[in-house]
Amino acid sequence: VIGSFDQDFLNVPAEALVSSMQKHQKYFPVFDHDNNLMPHFIALANIESTDESQVIKGFEKVIRPRLADARFFWEQDIKKGLESNFKMLEKMTFEKQLGTIADKCRRIKETMFHFALHLDLDILHAERSSVLLKCDLVTDMVNEFPDLQGIMGGYYAKAQGEDDEVALAIKDQYKPAFSGDNIPSTDLGKLLSIADKMDTLCGIFAVGKKPTGNKDPFALRRASLGIIKILQESKLAINIYELIEFSVNQIAIEGLDKKQIRTEVEDFINQRLKHNYLEQGISHDVVDAVMDLKPQKLTDCNERILACEEFKNDISAPALAAANKRISNILKKSEESIPDKVTLMLLKEDHEKNLLGAIESIKRRYSQEVENRQYNQAFKYLTSLATPVDNFFDNVMVNDEDATTRLNRLAILKQLNDMFKAIANISLLEI
Repeated sequence: VIGSFDQDFLNVPAEALVSSMQKHQKYFPVFDHDNNLMPHFIALANIESTDESQVIKGFEKVIRPRLADARFFWEQDIKKGLESNFKMLEKMTFEKQLGTIADKCRRIKETMFHFALHLDLDILHAERSSVLLKCDLVTDMVNEFPDLQGIMGGYYAKAQGEDDEVALAIKDQYKPAFSGDNIPSTDLGKLLSIADKMDTLCGIFAVGKKPTGNKDPFALRRASLGIIKILQESKLAINIYELIEFSVNQIAIEGLDKKQIRTEVEDFINQRLKHNYLEQGISHDVVDAVMDLKPQKLTDCNERILACEEFKNDISAPALAAANKRISNILKKSEESIPDKVTLMLLKEDHEKNLLGAIESIKRRYSQEVENRQYNQAFKYLTSLATPVDNFFDNVMVNDEDATTRLNRLAILKQLNDMFKAIANISLLEI
């Protein structure tokens, strides 16, 4: 049956009315074509009635006080004001060793100030959003409907005259909340969500409660995937490793081995990132080849992986991957101090001259393409080295008995190795 309720109830945020209908009465809300809530609902009756209007009246009678409660919570919370709730967060424990929810908000504020110093972010908006971030946790509405936390904070912030960007950032703070969920729509919202999730991630690792097996009470896997999704889909120039270090440094636990915690959090996020790529069908060796270099920005990591996947199918890729592996092994075994520059006068063999010439012919353009993150084009330059590299190894003795000749040849390989590893450690490709 289809029932109705008073139009005046629509002055209450739609999410609160929907929660009231769904959670309490199992009614279906009704929306128009623009996704605006309408003053109607759909309900199911498991009886056959000769007077359907009486059944509808019964449903309407039951929902009216529920919606009135939601309106009462909304009006009372607005009267109190959102910021006045902050002092109550001083009594709410986030985690025993990490302090209260208010302490968490202060750490988030420091991270937001850090973002404001390095990114194009309004510092006043950063501060306001950090202070108000969790204030809706102690409102009557969220106490009744816990699933509305964050959402109601955004509404209350807007109702008390906060900037629209601040209100929207608070509303979006838990996004993405599930697989397939959207990321926050503004840079302030993205950064606020990242700061909150990273604080939880680093803090819980610091107190030794990281996930084990299927147990993840603090939803750290979801938090790390949320951070990854936001950084991959946005253009925020955030160094993920610097952010982890900054967040760990905010944790005030005496005797904490911060270096170990940073390493654990880095490994945890990288594992989630790798799993994410594998689920997308990217081969594990491509992921390993790129992540071996620990790209600082996840958007850059994404571009490198896509380019490396394409390069793997190139006809010259097997030879270059094998050469990269051989060069890496030679350089690792050498205990000598290899010069950074090649001395032209020490070149004896035509094939070593040809290899150096091939390197010099593409080096500047290759470096520009890498710097501009045009990795597909950069890989095309690398493929031109396949033949001179093969000829070099077939005809030149790298470990010559003469020390100056040997070090000069090692210097060529060092240059080549640096070029190979500018995009990915292609020696890890399984071709």
